[in-house]
Amino acid sequence: LGRTGCCVSKVIGEGSGKDCNADYGFLPEIPSTERVDDLIALADKYDTVIVATIIRTASYKENSGKLSPELARMLSAINASQANLVTLIIGSPYVLADLPQFDGCLVAYNDDAYSIEAIISATFGDFEPTGHLPVNVSDKYFRGYSYGK
Repeated sequence: LGRTGCCVSKVIGEGSGKDCNADYGFLPEIPSTERVDDLIALADKYDTVIVATIIRTASYKENSGKLSPELARMLSAINASQANLVTLIIGSPYVLADLPQFDGCLVAYNDDAYSIEAIISATFGDFEPTGHLPVNVSDKYFRGYSYGK
């Protein structure tokens, strides 16, 4: 999983005693249209899709802290076709401004090892996350926002 980019992984039946059928794909920060289309098609083959982004914010860098249009398109397409999509936003909550509202979305405001470990642990049910967004991202994702609250 690169420092900037998007990793798509799919898991079926983990921990349920069923055979685990998993796959993954990696995208650079600015992927080709063809690669995005390939991953959208791959995601359609699975019951559950986990998409994790690690986007860092850098001072004075144009479009810093934002997804490329192709990554945003991929997340929107997978969200539209998947009943079980889990989206992990790591590093910059401002990524949310360019995305539709997801039912299963966790945000880690930092990209250090502790934050990554925590978001993965929460994803797999080790604990119930209780945090709230510390900043205003958009009208739908405002300071204090927490899913279901």
